[in-house]
Amino acid sequence: MPAPLTQEEAIKRAENLGKVHFIKWHGAYCGRMSKVEVTGSKCDHTWTASLHNILNGSGCTKCAAAYRSKVLKTDKSKCVENINALGRVAVIGWPYGYEGTRSKVTVRCRACSHAWDASVKNLLQGSGCPECAANHRGKKLIMPESDAVKRIERSGKYKFIQWVGVYESIKTAALVKCTSCGHSGSPKAHNLLIGTGCPACAINKQRTPAEQILKGINDSAGVAFIAWPNGYTGRRSRVTLKCLDCSLEWTTSLNSTLRGSGCPSCAKYGFDDASSGVLYVLMSHCGGFAKVGITNYFENRMRQLSSATPFEWSTLARIPCEVGKEARSMESEAHRLFDSAGFSNFDGASEWLKVTSGLLQWVLDKSRGTDPTR
Repeated sequence: MPAPLTQEEAIKRAENLGKVHFIKWHGAYCGRMSKVEVTGSKCDHTWTASLHNILNGSGCTKCAAAYRSKVLKTDKSKCVENINALGRVAVIGWPYGYEGTRSKVTVRCRACSHAWDASVKNLLQGSGCPECAANHRGKKLIMPESDAVKRIERSGKYKFIQWVGVYESIKTAALVKCTSCGHSGSPKAHNLLIGTGCPACAINKQRTPAEQILKGINDSAGVAFIAWPNGYTGRRSRVTLKCLDCSLEWTTSLNSTLRGSGCPSCAKYGFDDASSGVLYVLMSHCGGFAKVGITNYFENRMRQLSSATPFEWSTLARIPCEVGKEARSMESEAHRLFDSAGFSNFDGASEWLKVTSGLLQWVLDKSRGTDPTR
């Protein structure tokens, strides 16, 4: 993953494109999704856009509108001349009047005499007669039954069994069997002829191997794998586990286990002020936000947050406390002193704060005498 842009790098990269001049940020800087106020390099128009769009080449909306108006406004007689010069159609009239190349024009096909309304722009870009196109598609769909069967089996992916109903064209469904996994299905012959593969094989390719999943489970603290009660079918499988502390066996979803869920008998819900705890501080990769939270089980909490948080982050500080009440007191102090980031709708969202020099100094003061990697 590329390193996130600093504010200075972002401004320099945006202005180097030569389309805008930077004015100011709107809100906290949080990487490419930040809102930025800019002015056009060739005009005095000012607008607000996302940094992502600016870096992707978006320019002045006012200049773009003026350019489109100039390009699209072509002389009427010249426009008729350009359409007739295509050789495919002849202009009949303008049903709604002429207002440029976005106007509707009635034309007649020189091949089949079919008349229809189309936009000037589409005709000049190569759009042709819809009646001729439909006839052409119909001819392509007509294929002798024996040829269709041969072409289905030619790739070696499928064994043809029978047609579903009476064969009429390559839109007819065919019952086929995958030569790799034995899966049977009834797709349209057209889909088979253009190379569509076996859906069962596609799912198997995407599935994480069971051996890799078992290693992840056994690496988790405190649990041991027992069995797949309904067989392994991917991350949605049910798995039976055994707690190494209390010997309880239970069945749960594999997804829950990989997210850090543990033994239901040993689980302690909520934060225990009487037990040892950890005050942790996480920093978003954009550098604009920090999360101050507490937990009695640091590793499990980090696994939960890594899957629940909708953006990348890293651990800034980890402050162990012999009594959880101390961690709770520090957490309350941080949330009282510093402004919330205003996040919602994901686990731990309310604990994210806006990064300020005061917050960073507070973290430094609380971390003195502790090892953040402990």
